[in-house]
Amino acid sequence: MTDPIDPDDVEAAEQRASVPAEEQRGLRRPARRATSSSQRSDVPAYEQKAGPVSFVNQSVDELKKVAWPTKEEMGGYFVAVLVFVVFIMLLVSLLDTGLGWVVLKVFGS
Repeated sequence: MTDPIDPDDVEAAEQRASVPAEEQRGLRRPARRATSSSQRSDVPAYEQKAGPVSFVNQSVDELKKVAWPTKEEMGGYFVAVLVFVVFIMLLVSLLDTGLGWVVLKVFGS
């Protein structure tokens, strides 16, 4: 039998990876309470409907996790967007004027 600590032993490494870290350290997970069959649902948790209060609470929890930009970052983003929008406006205006001139020259009027 091979040494389970050998880093080159792929099979032993796969066995160690399939065992939770708590069990590898000798710790046990707390036992879960048994639920009655009426409390269990065949619908996965991600498909279960949440009530309005639960939805708002979950939304607030998610918003707390967001890394909000600072004032300086917002200023930089604002300037970048403003410059980009002005550039695109100029580009579209020049294309419109140029193509309009070409159409008038080709078809005359």
